[in-house]
Amino acid sequence: MKDKPLLLVVDDLIQNVELLEALLVPHHYEVITATSGQEALLAIAGNAIDLILSDVKMPGMDGFELTARVRRDPANQLVPIILVTALRETSDRIKGIEAGCDDFLSKPINKEELLARVRSLLKVKAYDDLMQNYRRELEAEVIKRTEELSALTVTLTDNNKAMRRFVPEQFLRHLGRSTIDEVKLGDHTSANMAVMFADIRQFSTLSEQMSPEETFAFINQYLARLGPPVRNHGGFIDKYIGDGIMALFPESPESAVKCAIEMHGQLNDFNRQRQETRQEPIKIGIGLHEGRLMLGTIGEQERMDGTVISDTVNTASRIEGISKQFGIGVAVSERILFNLEDPSAYHFRFIGKVDVKGRHESVSIFEIYDGDSAELKAKKDSTKGLFERGVSAFYSEQYEQANEFFKNVLVGLPEDEACFHYMRILRKMCNA
Repeated sequence: MKDKPLLLVVDDLIQNVELLEALLVPHHYEVITATSGQEALLAIAGNAIDLILSDVKMPGMDGFELTARVRRDPANQLVPIILVTALRETSDRIKGIEAGCDDFLSKPINKEELLARVRSLLKVKAYDDLMQNYRRELEAEVIKRTEELSALTVTLTDNNKAMRRFVPEQFLRHLGRSTIDEVKLGDHTSANMAVMFADIRQFSTLSEQMSPEETFAFINQYLARLGPPVRNHGGFIDKYIGDGIMALFPESPESAVKCAIEMHGQLNDFNRQRQETRQEPIKIGIGLHEGRLMLGTIGEQERMDGTVISDTVNTASRIEGISKQFGIGVAVSERILFNLEDPSAYHFRFIGKVDVKGRHESVSIFEIYDGDSAELKAKKDSTKGLFERGVSAFYSEQYEQANEFFKNVLVGLPEDEACFHYMRILRKMCNA
């Protein structure tokens, strides 16, 4: 901070310069001088001038032009300029004002008037400087806060992304929420959706051969294959259940079926990689059902979770269990099959009926085997009629006839686990 205000006196006559300097210096002002407009511009460029007193009539660059040149520089737009002149015409005063001067001092110079005008304009300059400092500080604070808010926004965005890995975005959307912070205990909604359960066959036996680290690595590699097909077909994974998943498909049963088929394609690639490292291939079972369900949050204020509650969920889980018993890849209910746009576009066969707790009527189950190899699909297509006649005979309690149909199926499809399952049941019934 300067001890004294710095004033610039400009006049081509040295006696006028000395007069102004003599009048100002005793009053605690520091004065520098210039005898031409060009010299004044150089002085202004090299110093932080607080006020300029300039004569008007000077050779070369006069006081009007000097004032205009000073005002062109944004850094000097608030520096007070007093034009010292003997001119009395109003037009001259207007010219000075238009050039950008702040005040006029008439010749001959009156000491008291000079000091009063200088003091007044320096007060204005001090106030302007104070406001400028405040503005700069405010701008710096705004920049700082903006950077902090930007960093906070990035953090919040990252947090929301991280949270979406635990709570699916579609789940929040169905609850009418955009972020996890907005979710309240008891939020719920109802909708028609297809529900999928998928599980690894004989995982317990498989995991016994691995360390905990290997088990988690294996599960994550496997799940990394199943996640993308779910998203590709408009679904979202609601829960990971050990080695299994539960997924929801809000759009249509068709999406769930196409996802299940793609999952088996991904599984085939995964198994090829495992076989390259001499690891056993794995099998999965998928169960699909469609119906009305409720999505919502349950728990208590300190710990809550998103969940789905419905008979539809229980039935889908039961169907996945049936797929395991029959050794089939994809098992679907009749509600899934008959709500497809064109069921005949898929390879399927009737597997049987299943009783579900809480339901009075059995649920008809079908196998969709589009995810099987071309050879296996052809075998199932060629034996489909015999197999379904065997199933029909079984439910008609024509057990010997059913057994013969299943034996004939095994001639063309010796690896048909569903046939073996029925034949084991028939054998137990005969031995009972």
